[in-house]
Amino acid sequence: MPADAFARKFELQSEADAVRGELADLMSDDLGKARGQWAERAGRKGSHAELDPAVKAARIVSPIEGGGLA
Repeated sequence: MPADAFARKFELQSEADAVRGELADLMSDDLGKARGQWAERAGRKGSHAELDPAVKAARIVSPIEGGGLA
């Protein structure tokens, strides 16, 4: 496409914006559910390590951290 085809580029950009908007409308319910699931996971992030003894035992503790070997 020529560099000076401004009218055609604007037309295509407008069409792309309309398609993006339509896609967002179609996916809004799914996106809302996914955002809710991610927010829930983020709210309890890290809590599984304290609850699972196998995960806690496998953790490498730094010597300068509390609980390291003296």
